[in-house]
Amino acid sequence: MLPKKPSGLSMFGGLPLNKWQSLQDEKFDFALEDTWGNDLFTVAAQKSVEHVDWLLKYGLKPNMDMLGLDPFDLALEDSYKQRKLTQATIRLSQFVDKIELSHLARIARLKVFFPEEYQALTDINKQFMVTDEIEMNQYRQVKMYF
Repeated sequence: MLPKKPSGLSMFGGLPLNKWQSLQDEKFDFALEDTWGNDLFTVAAQKSVEHVDWLLKYGLKPNMDMLGLDPFDLALEDSYKQRKLTQATIRLSQFVDKIELSHLARIARLKVFFPEEYQALTDINKQFMVTDEIEMNQYRQVKMYF
């Protein structure tokens, strides 16, 4: 019988990195997904670049093929909230194989409100350039429940 998936991963959002590392010592499986298909990168993208880097060093790769908000969307959202391109966004950008409309809409919002950050993102990868036809994301993510 397969173990039951958790309904969300929000409890990891309140844990500092040293607690995640303690869980590793206890042989915790960080490849965990919730019932919606979210992995721990969805939490780490909003937490810190250290959390993202730690999951990468642990040998995990973010799931960018899921429906809805993926870790790159969440990192772009965090970049908008912080008014600067976050290191988590930069790290996760290297795992984006297929640019989704949701990515482009968030990138277009960066282009309008924070052009220097948009330029830094497109300097990393030209595939993140948006045209004027791309509609800017009009919504802010208020609260995420994982």
